[in-house]
Amino acid sequence: GREIIFSENPLIVEGNGSLWRIPVSGGTAERLTVGGVNAIYPKVSRHGNRLAYVQASGDMNIYRIELINNTVSKNPPVKLISSTRDDNSPQFSPDGKRIVFQSNRSGQFSIWTSDSTGTDPRLLTTLDKFASDPRWSPDGKQIALDYFEERRGQIYVASADGGTPHPITTGDYDNIVPSWSAD
Repeated sequence: GREIIFSENPLIVEGNGSLWRIPVSGGTAERLTVGGVNAIYPKVSRHGNRLAYVQASGDMNIYRIELINNTVSKNPPVKLISSTRDDNSPQFSPDGKRIVFQSNRSGQFSIWTSDSTGTDPRLLTTLDKFASDPRWSPDGKQIALDYFEERRGQIYVASADGGTPHPITTGDYDNIVPSWSAD
């Protein structure tokens, strides 16, 4: 809770995005040595001992590195979730046992889950729409996400165990990038 980890947008920074950290109190951002160029979508586990991120280089894959006392481990990053397609937007479940992520491995961007080691990937969403930005509920029982249909985004919620997501928002405006309140 003392720092924010963020990424530069590699599309804006001429393909050279990287991971950074900055104190919440402000100050100078420090570039992290982990991830190299094109590291995006960083997510720190709730316990603060793991960092997952996407390495974007044509085929996007999700990597993990251990954090020790709020410092990146000297061990190299491990490819956690990969396919021949794009895998991105990872988030650890509140208990740290699962990961939710976005992937187009089935042909269209959908929401998937896997165990925390990246194995046993399972398709979570079943609607034929572009799904993105998955976020675990604080109790780990639901996942909020956005779906795009006819260029409009709406917020949906799905059971973390699968099934048909149900809409939360409607209307003529884009409603995207959900985030759960702490309670």
